[in-house]
Amino acid sequence: KKKKKDKKKKEKKSKKDKKKSKKKKDKKKKRKASSGSSDGGNAKQAKKAEEAAAPVKGAAELAEELWQFEKREKKEAKAAVKRSKEHALFAERVALERTLFGSQGGGNGLMAPMRPEVGLFLMEEAETAARNIAGGVCRGGKQADSEPATQGLR
Repeated sequence: KKKKKDKKKKEKKSKKDKKKSKKKKDKKKKRKASSGSSDGGNAKQAKKAEEAAAPVKGAAELAEELWQFEKREKKEAKAAVKRSKEHALFAERVALERTLFGSQGGGNGLMAPMRPEVGLFLMEEAETAARNIAGGVCRGGKQADSEPATQGLR
């Protein structure tokens, strides 16, 4: 019986010794991490410790993240399709303008028809120039102030 008790005591002691040595190692690691200079190694160790301490996500959170990711991907794909349609439409418009109005910049452009926007702009410019020469807005009819007869010049 004594031998069995002695063995049990030794096993208990050895378990206790293992725990103590493990605690000592942990303390040493903590001291090294806290007292060391700001080396890259310590920063890496701290980062690893933070990652290990990060809470584990549950199934519901993972499902929510997956759903958000899929939603974002669908939205991006939809936007890409829309962009490609707009680019195709723009390319078609440019090609049509080239066939109708000719290429801009080459050759004698006097005989080529003008784009409507350009024509309207030129008309507005000519109108403002004419108004500036005539003295502003035309009010219609005879104006007493500007008539030479009222000023005694006739």
